[in-house]
Amino acid sequence: MGKEDIIDYTLKRLDFNETKIRDSLRDIEDLKLNLEMQNKFPEIGILELLSSERYRFEVAIDLAKNNIEAAEMLGTTERTFYRKIKEFKLNI
Repeated sequence: MGKEDIIDYTLKRLDFNETKIRDSLRDIEDLKLNLEMQNKFPEIGILELLSSERYRFEVAIDLAKNNIEAAEMLGTTERTFYRKIKEFKLNI
């Protein structure tokens, strides 16, 4: 199942409830990030990727063009993104 299939499936299941739409769009972004990580690091299973928040941040930083995009990929605000960077002692 490709990215487009997952997105189409999710959109078809929407109830057009505003909260559900926002949640579904966030789920789609999570799926896109997970698929990008799997494509970049195929030797690591998706469950292992999701189990480490620090690793998710490292990969998002590598994949994103800038920190704002990385924060969006992770579904966080910029403030939370920078707080986590400091917490994990990551170099950006």
